[in-house]
Amino acid sequence: MKKLMRSAAAITAGLLTGAVLSVLTDTLLEKTGIIIEEPFRENPDWVILGIVFYRALYGIAGTFVTARLAPDTPLRHVLILGTIGLIVGIAGAVIQWHIPPHWYPLSLIILTPVTTFLGYKLSKLKKQI
Repeated sequence: MKKLMRSAAAITAGLLTGAVLSVLTDTLLEKTGIIIEEPFRENPDWVILGIVFYRALYGIAGTFVTARLAPDTPLRHVLILGTIGLIVGIAGAVIQWHIPPHWYPLSLIILTPVTTFLGYKLSKLKKQI
């Protein structure tokens, strides 16, 4: 039971790392006027690319946290986190499909396996140092 709780905590910590960092960055950029919240499509492409970039970085960070906190088999924990990320990304794309540009949610979906892999690999490098 203790191991199961540690596993759940590792995955939750990874999810929260990505989500909290994203929300804080979004809020900061909205307050400074860099991001236009409504209507989102009014943001220039370079701003939306920036959002994709920092969300990818935060995805890597979240995966790193999960892998490092996993009580054992970090790859399994990371794959669970990545699967959750894909499900959330697909659900978000379906729910928000009416809001252009459509490449934005698709890029987040496509990048999820990449960020999951990179976060996992980074966690392995850190242990070797």
